[in-house]
Amino acid sequence: MQVCEGDRLVVDLYNLLLSDTETIHWHGMHMRNQQYYDGVPFLTQCPVIRGKFRYDFKASTPGTLFWHSHAGRWRGPSVPWLAGSLLILKTTLMTSRVAMAIFSLDDAQ
Repeated sequence: MQVCEGDRLVVDLYNLLLSDTETIHWHGMHMRNQQYYDGVPFLTQCPVIRGKFRYDFKASTPGTLFWHSHAGRWRGPSVPWLAGSLLILKTTLMTSRVAMAIFSLDDAQ
C-alpha cells in the first residue's frame, strides 16, 4: 500500500473465520488522536470477532512501515502471517486523496 502523508486511509477488515479474532496493527504509525485504530487487541480496540471493522485514519508518519494481524490466526508456525507493506510518502507538491483497501479472511483456504 502506498499513500502520501496526510492521506486518509479507509481499510475494511472482514473476519470470516469461525474461531479466531483479528485486528490490524499499523506498525510504526503514530496514531495521535486516533488511537482506537492502532489495532492492539484489548488495549486500543476490541478484537474483531467474525464480522467487519473499518479502520479510518490519516497517514501521519512518513516512511516505510508495515501492517500485520495482531490477534488470533497469525500465531503459530503452520499459519501464514497476515502482513503487508505501507509506504507513506512525504507530501511536498502532492494533493491528498483517499486510499481504500479490503482484507477478507475465511476458513476456506
